[in-house]
Amino acid sequence: GGADFFIAGGADENKFSLSGTTLTFEATDFEARDDKTYSVEITANRLGAEDRPDEITTKTVTVTVTDLEEAPTDIQINNAFFIDDQVILANDKSANFLIGTLSAADTDITTDLTFTTTSAYFKIVNNELRTKLPLTAIGDMDITITARDGTQSIDETFDIKVVDGSQFLLSEITNANISVRENFDIALPLYTLTNELSDENWSYSLLGRDEDFFDLAVSPKGVVVVTFKDSPNYESKSTYSLVLKVSREINNVTCVATKTIIITIIDPKSNDER
Repeated sequence: GGADFFIAGGADENKFSLSGTTLTFEATDFEARDDKTYSVEITANRLGAEDRPDEITTKTVTVTVTDLEEAPTDIQINNAFFIDDQVILANDKSANFLIGTLSAADTDITTDLTFTTTSAYFKIVNNELRTKLPLTAIGDMDITITARDGTQSIDETFDIKVVDGSQFLLSEITNANISVRENFDIALPLYTLTNELSDENWSYSLLGRDEDFFDLAVSPKGVVVVTFKDSPNYESKSTYSLVLKVSREINNVTCVATKTIIITIIDPKSNDER
């Protein structure tokens, strides 16, 4: 007669199941563990007869999991101005206006992501989403952005609303990353934000992983100053990540703009070696 098969053991026997002569391996994530091989021991048993004994043999079966190239996910337009998941732009933006910087999640970190779009109104340059033409018409439009990691890609569509810039001034934070020397004077401002509409309902705050290292002060005239709480030390901490947040309430709707800024402390030894 035929043989009967059963799982007899093995380092990863819980990852396998056996039904009759069909061995099934439970799908697993390539990144789940460092060792990409899984093994199980299968025993075959054929009953003997009066003139011969039972025949039993055991064999180790090894499965090697190979990496499956996964598509990027979660495309983001960083530092853009959003209301109710719509990107908001004033209708006074010229061609090449920077809307935001693109990013996406990707487990395959060995390949750089590239972003593209076929939009007639917008373009992507070095992962920056920019206007291709001046924006003058008020209304809604959309843009589909493709993120590609070399072999896999994902499309994501964003809604964009162009509004009257003369009636609806948006919060645009233009501060860039900076570098300062060690022992930078805490009395000196790192950033100064000036708001021409000081009589409007604006609010300001600091966010991010390093917000506790900074102070924020707002004058009655709408001048916002960001300073270090303590003088920075290169050996203790060489970079800081800070998020500036500006909010404005318009017709009971809160509009928010954020900007992530990296502050780098200059190594004092770099000057000594010159």
